[in-house]
Amino acid sequence: MKQLLSALALACVATTARAQVGHLPESSPYRDLETSQEFTFFGGHYKAGKDPIGIAPGDGPMFGIRYQVHVGGPAFMVARWSHVNTERFAIDPTKTGTARQLGKQNVSVNLFDIDLALNLTG
Repeated sequence: MKQLLSALALACVATTARAQVGHLPESSPYRDLETSQEFTFFGGHYKAGKDPIGIAPGDGPMFGIRYQVHVGGPAFMVARWSHVNTERFAIDPTKTGTARQLGKQNVSVNLFDIDLALNLTG
């Protein structure tokens, strides 16, 4: 009895799989993309480098947009824009001593980047 049920189940699966073959590529309603493009949103944390004077923008939350287009073979052209909300210590260079320090101020930093990337297989 167990073998009969197994054979019946196998016959049903084979019939179902045969019905899902699909179309020949020439008559398929779907078309392959000839060029590859990606548009991605990203976010994270910006880690600023050390500033010995202490007036450069510091760490902060970051978000941005990345666009990638396939230019041929393993090559991709990549463009990125990122925005960082951060703080920095402002100074007035025309003054001296403690009057020179203006305190912490919020700043927005925009980062732009254009790359040529190669996808290599290992």
